[in-house]
Amino acid sequence: ACGRHQRRDRRRGRLVAAPFQAVAARTHLGRHPGYAQFAVEHWFEVPALLITVEQLLEVAEAGGFTGRDMVAAANLVFTYVLTRVELEESIRQAGTLRRRVGVVRRSADVARLRANLAEYRVARTDQHFTYGLETLLAGLAWRVRTR
Repeated sequence: ACGRHQRRDRRRGRLVAAPFQAVAARTHLGRHPGYAQFAVEHWFEVPALLITVEQLLEVAEAGGFTGRDMVAAANLVFTYVLTRVELEESIRQAGTLRRRVGVVRRSADVARLRANLAEYRVARTDQHFTYGLETLLAGLAWRVRTR
């Protein structure tokens, strides 16, 4: 089922289907407020979510994982996407895509935060999702290489 999204990065020899699936799932879930929370609670009861998990297991297996490690890798990607969707939904609902940062400017205890204040004025949900996903997948690839 996820075969049409699978392709190999020949330079590195690694499977790169998971990012496509994760981005597609995030986009889909983001269109349906509350569904990520529902999925967290009831994913084992929803055939479409079972297929999603099966596809992630397939990708993890093709990436070199088996058994418990395959399940853990698939669950890691699945829960990362669900958690990010919930976070982004909360940010939108709270109206905090743009933040007031006056308190940070006046606080002496947060020098690093203050130095990077421009990064916090607007929630960079897309960039941070991508960064987190790439880091997560790099960590999984490292685990396979070092086993």
